Amino acid sequence: MENNIALITKNHKNAILIYIVFIFSFLLLLLQSIQPIHPFDEFFYLQAGKDYLEKGLSPWIDHYSFTFFGEKIKYFPVLYGITFASIVSYLGLIFGYQFFLALHLFIILTALFVYTKKIECSWQVTLLIVPILLYFLLLRINPRPELLGNALIIVCLMLYFKARSNFSYQNLILISLVLLFWVNWHTPIFGYIIFFALFVDKFFDKVFKRGESFTWKFWTFWGIIIFCIGFIHPNDGHFFIELIFFGGDDWSSIVHEFVPVDSEYFYRFQYNLLLFGAAISIIFFTIKKQYGLIFIILILIAVSALMHRLLTQSSIIILLLLMYVLSHQDSKNFISSLKPLIQKLLSFTWGVIILFALIGLTNTGIQLLSTKGLSQLKENLYPVETVNYLKLNKKQGHVFNDFGLGGYNIYNLPSGFKVFWDGRLNLLYPFNFAKKYLEAQENFANVFSNEVDNYQIDYVILKIDQNDYFIVTQHKDYFLEYVGKTFFLFSKKSDNQENNLKVSSKLSLFPMCWESSLHEDILEEQKKTQSVIFPRNSRMKRLFSVVSNYDLHENKLDAFNQNYIQSLKGDAEKRLLAYMAIKSKEYSPAMFLFSTLETRENRDLLMLIAAMLKAGELEQAMELITILSSSEKMANLDRKSLVPFEKAILLTLIEQSKGQLNFSPEESKYIEELKNNFQSENFNFSLPLKSIFPEAGCKKLFST
Repeated sequence: MENNIALITKNHKNAILIYIVFIFSFLLLLLQSIQPIHPFDEFFYLQAGKDYLEKGLSPWIDHYSFTFFGEKIKYFPVLYGITFASIVSYLGLIFGYQFFLALHLFIILTALFVYTKKIECSWQVTLLIVPILLYFLLLRINPRPELLGNALIIVCLMLYFKARSNFSYQNLILISLVLLFWVNWHTPIFGYIIFFALFVDKFFDKVFKRGESFTWKFWTFWGIIIFCIGFIHPNDGHFFIELIFFGGDDWSSIVHEFVPVDSEYFYRFQYNLLLFGAAISIIFFTIKKQYGLIFIILILIAVSALMHRLLTQSSIIILLLLMYVLSHQDSKNFISSLKPLIQKLLSFTWGVIILFALIGLTNTGIQLLSTKGLSQLKENLYPVETVNYLKLNKKQGHVFNDFGLGGYNIYNLPSGFKVFWDGRLNLLYPFNFAKKYLEAQENFANVFSNEVDNYQIDYVILKIDQNDYFIVTQHKDYFLEYVGKTFFLFSKKSDNQENNLKVSSKLSLFPMCWESSLHEDILEEQKKTQSVIFPRNSRMKRLFSVVSNYDLHENKLDAFNQNYIQSLKGDAEKRLLAYMAIKSKEYSPAMFLFSTLETRENRDLLMLIAAMLKAGELEQAMELITILSSSEKMANLDRKSLVPFEKAILLTLIEQSKGQLNFSPEESKYIEELKNNFQSENFNFSLPLKSIFPEAGCKKLFST
């Protein structure tokens, strides 16, 4: 009686501790669901699902690009698309997306909880494995169709153990139904690997153990049935056939998620962690002669090495098998038979692994919570303001865009707009097309020149880059129409396309070119654009406000009063007013403005040095010059190395501050090397800062 009570108490304690592990795990995963929607492909799935439900548009035909409009799409997960679209239409984009992600995570943890119950896992093993499993899960947490596959993997493993014990019609029908759902949700390759191992097990049982519970005819019949389920979906063909053709092109040369694990240290660390768990499992399964499970592990180790995107699913399966191993009585006896020192070493190793897993689990969520909100993060990721301007003022057209922006544009622009391309690599855009443009991202000038000739392009949306401005506008057919917070918009000249922001848009990009002589044109553009619909909190409207405020003051120095400066919200207007202050010889407000920028570029730091030198803040100026003179310190600031014209500005500042600053021997050597380099190009240190400018001077820029 006492033994029974003790056993009940022990089981009760074990159950409570497992509940605690899972509750804590769900809270951690819930933290991860607070994130913006991923722009590459989630937006496309969402829009295609919405159009399928509301308009009856086929998701297997392209309706969204002008490069492959009307072409066949190889694969579309229709159940995923309509589920995603239905939830978002009911709950709204941001909350609907986060709820959809949280729902996935809840389903995965629920399946994992049931699995621990099925294999009678102890709380110690649960605590050992679950944090590491969650760490691998978070490597690919975006709610793509494959995310639910993680829960289906767990279900398939439970069905595997059940069918291995009882290879019956009932269990094989359950397996078939799970695969039928999975093949219509997403590619069920991991489910097939698991169930192929089941048939391998049964093969060896029949050959070596002379099992009488089933016949070869039964084994063959169900093998064919399960394989043929791969054809029962609205897309064409069988996913195994698609994998063969997919492997014919070297997608890893252009798509990062297809690269092998040895390409980066980060992936090698994860892979070695995977191998550690796999080795323990293989030893146990070899002793138990469970060859099907050994087959699963070896296949997963191989495919993960070839493509790091498969690490998450492979790790989930291997860790679940390791959990099964550690929960088995033979394994418990084996561990307890080890020497105390070895047991302590194992405990220490797993403790370190769990610690790293927990750090990885919390890091992303903390970073998200430390931002000023998802809206700000979203505006940095997507062309929110620029797309809103286009949507408010135009009706249709072909939009040239970067790869990562296509999905966002598809979802947010009316159907009359078509994108250049988006995240549907291999599904719509063939390998040669993708390779051509992804490899050419570093040579945007050639790409754009070719596509202007090949396609009718009405609009160009790109992340703000001064060099890209010159590349696009060197084509006389295009002008800069609007500048948003992070992206800008170019339009093709035509009878109905008027350049309303000719001067102010350029000044927004090149605030170092500010001159009071530009004000008349800018204020005229402000009047002319009263009929234009600007997005809420428009960057261009804020620029107009800065110029208007400056013109309102008879004493121009009053434009730089502290109250007004503190009222400015965005970097664009702060940067413009900072250059105004420098040219008005108001160095203290300029220094304050440059120092409060949320995102500081190299030239902002250079102008901050200029203001500090003029304001007499020599120690601070020296500190910044030291940072800019050191590639290691620049890297710590997450800054790119100085380009030639930025080095020229730095040299100009150093030359103008002779006698005020004292440099270390290392810094002096670096500065001397810079001087020798620029002297060979007849660089004139007496030039004013504003004349050191990429591609063209300010006068030339504003004369066009």
